[in-house]
Amino acid sequence: MTNTNNLQKAFKLVEELQFTTLFQFLRENTQDSELKTLLSHHEKSFILGQTNVNFDEQLKSLSVRIFDVSETPKPTFSSPKTYNLSAINKLLMSFDDENLKTLCMFNFEKVYNNFAAGQSKQERAMKLISYCKEFLEMDKLLQTAKEQNELAFDKFKPYF
Repeated sequence: MTNTNNLQKAFKLVEELQFTTLFQFLRENTQDSELKTLLSHHEKSFILGQTNVNFDEQLKSLSVRIFDVSETPKPTFSSPKTYNLSAINKLLMSFDDENLKTLCMFNFEKVYNNFAAGQSKQERAMKLISYCKEFLEMDKLLQTAKEQNELAFDKFKPYF
């Protein structure tokens, strides 16, 4: 089966919400340890019921990475955005330290749980950006930041 056919099969499994079958199929088709780790993270999130509204798109994006499809036809979902990380960092740095921790505690608990005593606000912002970039949560981060500080959000645009 070609990579394009494999990708189409993966997309169909996502659309049919057959995540258990999808995880098995993707595991069988990747040898890359980084992708296996990311796949394992998504599978654990699914098992624990900790998925988010972007879960389908995250799985499609991961499938694209696993099958490394560069030939046409292109996948029928929107390509991941290229984010302006400098602007996002400025936005996060506009929050005071307590508000940044609160944003993480209620919206990005895994990041919050990895904060350490004595860590600077910049280090926390970088951990949050890194996490959101890796797990395709950047749109959630921007939406949350906008809701909590719309003036700063407008000040540091564009974000992609």
